[in-house]
Amino acid sequence: MFLLGQLEIILIITLALSACSIVGSILIFQGAPYSPSSIGRIATFGFSIGFLYSSTLSSVPIIFFSIITILIVQNLIKKLCIKTTISEGVLYIAVSTILFAIGIVIMHIQTVHNFITTDKIFTGELVYTIINRITVNGYDFGSVSLYLFSMLLLTNILLFTINSNGFKIFFIDKIYYLSLNKNTELLELIISVMVSITVASTIQVTGSFIVSLFVLGIPMVTVYFVKRISTLAISAIAISTSVSFAGYSIAKTLNISIVSVTAAIISSLLILSAFLAPERGAIALFINNRNDRKNVMLNDLLNYIYEAGKINQPNQYQSITEDIADYLNWDIKYTSKIIKLASIRALVFKDSYGILQLTDLGIKQVKLINNV
Repeated sequence: MFLLGQLEIILIITLALSACSIVGSILIFQGAPYSPSSIGRIATFGFSIGFLYSSTLSSVPIIFFSIITILIVQNLIKKLCIKTTISEGVLYIAVSTILFAIGIVIMHIQTVHNFITTDKIFTGELVYTIINRITVNGYDFGSVSLYLFSMLLLTNILLFTINSNGFKIFFIDKIYYLSLNKNTELLELIISVMVSITVASTIQVTGSFIVSLFVLGIPMVTVYFVKRISTLAISAIAISTSVSFAGYSIAKTLNISIVSVTAAIISSLLILSAFLAPERGAIALFINNRNDRKNVMLNDLLNYIYEAGKINQPNQYQSITEDIADYLNWDIKYTSKIIKLASIRALVFKDSYGILQLTDLGIKQVKLINNV
């Protein structure tokens, strides 16, 4: 064998995830109307034709027919958008669902007398990728998939690098991009081809249900931590390598599907990132929003005390908790918390009559707020 079976499988996962991550990074920044899940469903129809022709999951006809189907359907959807008022996204969902159903029927009929079951087509099975091999004079040069995903990764890197300036302009300001008379149709065509080739190639490994997670999962994890598309793509490739080794190790230990474990790891990372990312995670955003709200209320409190002092009518405008809560329409308990926060920050103090007064620092902050 060209490589140890274990190492070869890990390499294939790494290459596939890395190639998908580059495309996913572009899609996330571009906000394309079509999603990998829709493209995956469309590819399933071409996948079924290729499978009908070759009777194997790892074959060139599967990729070829999948790519052709995707490009043809994309072109038809664009023409339909021009002639109808239906949005492109809705058309992708409708057309992809219909083609997916037809593809499943074709493959189910084909798998009745075949050792490959339909569920393997849905969820993928990496082991099939090492069946078709390149041999010369009896010497094994490795599986077809190893070279396929190597070429796919290099192609995506090359296209990404060549168009990096165009991508940056396109993502930052589309109107500015148009003002430069750039050919956006060419850029979108290149992205479309990248997506089509990547999904069509990966679907034989991951299956039609998981391909979307492979394309978008890791870039969506990474986007919580980086802001530039180049950094996003590089980080996504680095994470893909780690996920590949972890997925294979866990699957081997538990004797379960490698693809399923890899998908589970990606899903877990995505959930953890969505909640725990230091700046953009749900918890961080919740804390920041709460702190912003506290600061706004704190400023309102300082302004109230400042204005009450200027009016100098202590019987009517007493700066005590009950009056503040009533005047500002706040909950009494929350008002006490804001006053306590102001005291901790040395912005207010209570005089001998128990009335809140601003410290010099508090007066300085009020004037700063009013000037802003």
